[in-house]
Amino acid sequence: MAAASSEERELSCSICLELFNLPVGLPCGHTFCKACVERHFAAQSEVGFTCPECREVFYRKPRLNKNVFIANVVHKFKEANVGRRCDRHGHGLDLYCRTDARLMCVECTDAHEKHDIVSVRKERAHKWGQLSSVKDRLSEREETATSFVSSLQDSTDRVEAAAEQIKERLSGSYDELLRLISEDKESALRAVDKERDLKLLGICREIENSRTTLGGLTEALGRIRSLEETEDPVEFLEGYTLQWESFVNLASEPMEETPSSASLDFEMPTPLQEQIDELLSAFRTFRGEDPTSADQPKPKTPEGNTAQVQRRSPPVSLREMAAPHEVQAAGASAQPTASLHGLSRADIIMRIGCSPTLDINSAHDRLLISSDARMMTVTHDSQGRLDHPNRFDHFTQALCCQSFSGGEHYWEVDVGGARWCRVGVAYGTIPRKGKDPACFLGMGDASWCLEKHCHYFSVSHGGVEATLLMMEPPGRIGVHLHWDGGLLAFYRTDTMELLYATHQPFTHPLYPVLGVWGLSESVRILTPHDSA
Repeated sequence: MAAASSEERELSCSICLELFNLPVGLPCGHTFCKACVERHFAAQSEVGFTCPECREVFYRKPRLNKNVFIANVVHKFKEANVGRRCDRHGHGLDLYCRTDARLMCVECTDAHEKHDIVSVRKERAHKWGQLSSVKDRLSEREETATSFVSSLQDSTDRVEAAAEQIKERLSGSYDELLRLISEDKESALRAVDKERDLKLLGICREIENSRTTLGGLTEALGRIRSLEETEDPVEFLEGYTLQWESFVNLASEPMEETPSSASLDFEMPTPLQEQIDELLSAFRTFRGEDPTSADQPKPKTPEGNTAQVQRRSPPVSLREMAAPHEVQAAGASAQPTASLHGLSRADIIMRIGCSPTLDINSAHDRLLISSDARMMTVTHDSQGRLDHPNRFDHFTQALCCQSFSGGEHYWEVDVGGARWCRVGVAYGTIPRKGKDPACFLGMGDASWCLEKHCHYFSVSHGGVEATLLMMEPPGRIGVHLHWDGGLLAFYRTDTMELLYATHQPFTHPLYPVLGVWGLSESVRILTPHDSA
């Protein structure tokens, strides 16, 4: 047994020579293990008892009280030295056998003859050198990844800055045209914003293009899993025969290539600038003003000579160059939203708030509807509902029971439980059966929606999508419908910031509608109590 350290000797019982186990003190001041001193007293007569250390005589058997201080010191000593000594010899683990890759004490060297044995400090230095090399490589990769992310952010900032510069240039041109075509100014600026958005979408465009494919793959895998769980061989073969060709066709489709890095530079839309210059000259000519006045250069012929500007009919409205739908998004000037103007969220909920309930007859059979009919969750298994003419049989979507054909209405939807979902409204005429894109929310003329896909948000109607740019994705969406005024608007409920609004006449009753994709993901319509 290895010699104990001075600290260990001071904390050891003089009878058993081991660390104190339940230390007790005698009146003379010496401390022993309780079991050791009781064995010592048991061997003595009832006439007198002696201290094993100093031999002081006690004519009565002393009362053995636990020495709490010594017990605590022993406990801390054991905690500080656990695992640091050789289990076999008791020595400190000061050596390391590289041959066997294990720690050892001095006496263990007899079993490791001709092995490569070094001190633990030397081996630590060696291992630290290896670890430092790996650390350097990891740090280099981390720096590269950080630089890449930073470059993407810088590119985004450059695009934003370039877009702002172009908007300023356009504003300068429109200052001259303001008394003639002031209402077209915002349309042209929105066209620039649209160009900017298209540039910023270059990184995630392939994700958007793959959504439909992903939906088909998810559906096919679900049907395959259903076949795998079919124990009836006849039913299995019937399903296999019916669906095999579609599985093979889907599996044989070529994989989309990884997109190449697209240029992120932002340039002025040349046709837009040329048409603005042409319109400015045309307006001046039409009004009998000098078309070459102010800072406008005289138009040149291909040979470089000054061209004669001829009088022409009034120009076409610049709105024709903007997006086909009237859209206001975050940061853009929107048409007045009537009842929401100047009202707090609490006032809006009190005045026009509602909480629609889901129509179970329209819900896809893999959607689990909550007992209050306001939450739906995607499940792996069928819910066993009977077929219904109103039920969506391909897309995991559901309409609400209530419809609106007049007035103003506002409701809120919690989208925090889903990575991919859609929130919006639809006519009751929206198709329900099959894979027709018109059945998918926002892909036909009978539905309007706001879509969340991970951290990206977009709006769609009639198969036309527009991405919304926002710094922090919202967890709850507020939907405002002014049926008579032809207004549909989406808000983030924490700040009541307008995310998107569209103005167009509605011709049929509109139903609130939800869609969600992804196993176990859910969306929930909030009640006024939840929204408060």
